Amino acid sequence: MELLLLSNSTLPGKAWLEHALPLIAGQVKGRRKAVFIPSLA
Repeated sequence: MELLLLSNSTLPGKAWLEHALPLIAGQVKGRRKAVFIPSLA
């Protein structure tokens, strides 16, 4: 199991998770399943 933990979902002037798309793409490449758990804190 691998985890990608992000401390924020937005940056000023960017869309939701836009700054993290390259990291997310690298983590899910070649995988058939993934789980996304958003934090409401």
